[in-house]
Formats: sequence, C-alpha cells, structure tokens
Amino acid sequence: MNGKLFNHIEIFCKVVDNFGDAGVCLRLARELHRRSQAAVTLWIDQPQTLAAMMDGTAADAGVQVRPWTATFVPETVGDLVIEAFACGLPGAQLQAMAARGRAPVWVNLEYLSCEDWVAGCHGRASPHPSLPLTCHFFFPGFTENTGGLLREAGLLEAQAAFTQDARARYWQQWGEEEACVSVSLFSYEAPFLQDCLRAWAGGEERLRLAVPQGRVWASLARFCGGVLPAGTARDFGALRVLSLPFVTQAEYDRLLWACDTNIVRGEDSWVRAHWAQRPFLWHAYVQEDQAHLAKLAAFHDWYGKGLTAKVRAAWQAASSAWNAGAFSFAHWQAWRAHWPQLREHAQQRARALAAGAELASCLLDFAAGVA
Repeated sequence: MNGKLFNHIEIFCKVVDNFGDAGVCLRLARELHRRSQAAVTLWIDQPQTLAAMMDGTAADAGVQVRPWTATFVPETVGDLVIEAFACGLPGAQLQAMAARGRAPVWVNLEYLSCEDWVAGCHGRASPHPSLPLTCHFFFPGFTENTGGLLREAGLLEAQAAFTQDARARYWQQWGEEEACVSVSLFSYEAPFLQDCLRAWAGGEERLRLAVPQGRVWASLARFCGGVLPAGTARDFGALRVLSLPFVTQAEYDRLLWACDTNIVRGEDSWVRAHWAQRPFLWHAYVQEDQAHLAKLAAFHDWYGKGLTAKVRAAWQAASSAWNAGAFSFAHWQAWRAHWPQLREHAQQRARALAAGAELASCLLDFAAGVA
C-alpha cells in the first residue's frame, strides 16, 4: 500500500450540520490509520461532536482528536494534510506547510455527489496564489473516475452476519420485543410528517419509528406532545415512536441493519444507508442556491437505473416529495408497496459499489502519486 509513505496524516474539519462532516472525517481518520498505520490527527472546531460517535475500541486508537481553535498553532506538520470540505486551512498551518523542506501533500476532500462534472474535477490541482503549495481536489463518488465511498474492511461481511436473531437482540436492548415494520428516521426538520404520523397511528400495520435524537425531533414533538426522553417509547394507535439517544457510529450502523427502511440525511448516513442494503430515502442538505436539487436529480438518475418504470416512479416521487417538504401518506403507500423490489435493488447496488473503489485506499494511493 502506497500509504506507507506517510507517517503522519492531518485532517482539518469544521462542523456544518452537527454530525455529517464530523462523521465522515472520523470514519476517514480511522480507515486511513488502519490502512497506512500512520498517526492521524483530526483537528475539529467542535470536538464534543465526536465524543458520542467514538466507542473507545481499537478503531479509535490511532486517531488523535484535537480542538481547532481561533488560536490554532501548528505542531508537527503532517506528510499528508487533508482539508475536509473546503473548510479553509488556518493561515499558520499553510505557512508551516510551506516552510517544510518538502511540502506535504495537500488534499481537499470534497462533498459526495453523483453529478456528471465530478469525474472531470476529481484529482485537479490548484496552486496556492502566494505560497509554494498545491492543493489537489479529491471527490468521493459512486462511479468510475472518482474516489469511491468510505467502507471499512469487513463491513459487508458484518452486515451479512446480522441475521433475524441479531435483529431481535438489537431491539431487545431497547426493550422492544414485538415484531413489526421498523423505520429509522434521521433527517433534517420534517414538519410535513404530521399527515403520515396520523395515518400510521390510525392504520392497520404495526409500525415502529426509531428516531435518534437530532433535528427531526422538533417535527415530531407536536405530534408526541413533547420530545420523548432518549431510550423511551410511546404508542399512538398502531404507531410506536421509539426515541433513541445519540449513538456511536457502529451502533448507528446496526440500527440501519435492524430496520426495514431508513430515512437518512446529509452525507455520512447517506453512505451508510447504501451499505445497509435496505430501501431508503435521502434528505439532502439544503443549500441557498438550490444546488442540492441538482444533486438529488443526479442521484435519482444514477440510483434509478435498473428499476422498473413503476418502481422507480414511486421511489422517486417519494424522494422528491420528502426533499420538497410535501411528503404525504399517499407517497408512503406507493413507495411502501415496492420495498421487496427496492431491497433487492439495494443489495445489487451495494455489491457493485463494494467491487469498486474504496475512498481511504484511493486517497492514499492518489496522495502517494502526487507526493
């Protein structure tokens, strides 16, 4: 592995939407260490965000999380410096990088998208206007000629080993024993859910809505009569709402595996939904210039390939409606009717993605190639 060229890797991250950017950087830091055995320092402006995600196991042993403050002072500059999501490296860091006898490899890790232009920009170099430094743009992606997706070793094998018995044990840890349709909800605010909540409560199908603490709870509080304490559940007719605490990344993966469908957001949980191999809806992070709608359309085009026209129409209508704030029970019913086909499609997609590029290894190889 070319990653052995690097003894110290630094990642810089600024938290934008509470969890996604931090989650991606933590997973990346772990996997870079595992694949290269380099020491990895993760500089982040809100280190407390990572506290609940880390489980203290061997996966975290090679990663040092450091607070990125306004008074940042560079220490030992890494051989590989990763600027996550164009966060902007501190001026002192840039000066320290330029002062090295041999400048480190500087990579700007970009956001994930299916848009066509991504492959053309992946790997491009951008010289600094005044310092002897060059930044290279690295784009994760679902297609060839991109940097691939984050996937730790053994992930798909662990998912495959998550049997019905493992699923039952997962729910039992939360005091849940009754078998029912299970849906995880980790999205941005969704005030439009009231129609669905009432319909689920009054329906014939027993449904468990598992909701980790987060931004979407504001949209559920009115229906539930307030925010439910973490770890508690309440029944509303046929609907059971289970409030979950903020959990480690490994525990969140198991939640996705234990559910029949998942509603996810941003980037980190979006990628994990692919590996979970379940039908899912993606709530894109809203951007002021509406750029997220282009990302959503590109994802529809890519993910929809291989689906029949009827199944694709139902899934895409539900996805578009959720992102437009117009999701209704009718969208739910149409989408729900095609879960068997969508689950098979999700399994095929995951296998195809797993046969392609893995982001951490691709990034190490790319960095070695420009060192």
